[in-house]
Amino acid sequence: PSDPRVPPPAQPDHYADINTGLLYRAAWIDRCAGPNDVLLPILPFLDKTALDAYAVHSSFPFAFTIGIFKQTTRQHPKASRVLGFIPNQTVHRAPSAAGRFSDLNAIFSTIMEQLFALERGPGIAWQLNYGGRIHDIVFRPAVLFVIGDNQGHNEICGMYTSPSAKFRCRFCDCPSEHLKNPNYRFELREMHYIKKLIERASHGESAADALLKEMSHRPIPNAFHELLFPGNSMGLNVACPFDIMHVLEHGLLPHLLECVRYTKRETPRNRSAKVTLDKASVSK
Repeated sequence: PSDPRVPPPAQPDHYADINTGLLYRAAWIDRCAGPNDVLLPILPFLDKTALDAYAVHSSFPFAFTIGIFKQTTRQHPKASRVLGFIPNQTVHRAPSAAGRFSDLNAIFSTIMEQLFALERGPGIAWQLNYGGRIHDIVFRPAVLFVIGDNQGHNEICGMYTSPSAKFRCRFCDCPSEHLKNPNYRFELREMHYIKKLIERASHGESAADALLKEMSHRPIPNAFHELLFPGNSMGLNVACPFDIMHVLEHGLLPHLLECVRYTKRETPRNRSAKVTLDKASVSK
C-alpha cells in the first residue's frame, strides 16, 4: 500500500511475509485503535550455542528483530539486536530442575523488563519516510511469537521434557499416547489459565500444583507470561511455532524419503519371496 497506516486485509488472497498472516491482522485489531497507529511486530528468537566440541559448555543468546523489515533484511545480522545471554547452567546451576527453571525465568524477567514496558507504553511517535513521503505515525510494539527450536520452546514454556511425560505437546492437551492419533479431539492450552494455576500453586494450593504437574507443566512463575501476545488468545504455548529446519528439512522430509526408499529397497528376504510368488504363478 502507498500508506503504511492502511489496515491489513481481512481475508488475504495469499500468504507471504508476516504482514499477510491472520495473526498479524488479529494483532493489528487489538493494538492499533488510533488513525496513525502502525503495528510494530517484535520477533524474539533464541537458540542454544555450543562453546566446545562436545557441547558441554554452551551459551544461550536471546535476541530480537522487527517485523516491518522484509524477510531478506531480517536475515542480515545488522537487522537484529541481542537482549542478553543466559549463562551456562551446566556450570552455574541450581541443585534441582525447579531451581534451574526459576533461575532461568529470573534472568529472562531482567532481560525483558524494558520489553514488558514497551508493549504497555503509549507507543513510539515516528516520522516515517515511506513511498517518498513523510508520514506521522505511532508504532505499536507487540511480540507476536517467539522463534526457536523445539528444545528451547519447551524450556521457556515450562514443559517437562522427559520421554515418559504424560503430555509432550506444548500446544494442546493431547496425551503422549495419542500423539500418533490424527482423530484425537484436543483443546489448545491457554496461557491465562496456566498462569492462574501457577499463581494458585505459588500460594500453596496443592490441587493447582498437582493439576499443573498432571499437565506436564512446571508450577513455577514464567517470565514469558508477562508478554501480551495481542490477537492470540492462547498466548505463549501457541506463540512458539515449530521451526522449518528441524520439523521439515531434518524431520518429516528425510523420514518420508526413507519410507519411500525402504518400500522400494530389494533385500534377500523380499527377493526370495518374489521368486516364490513367481514360481507359484508359473505353476498355475
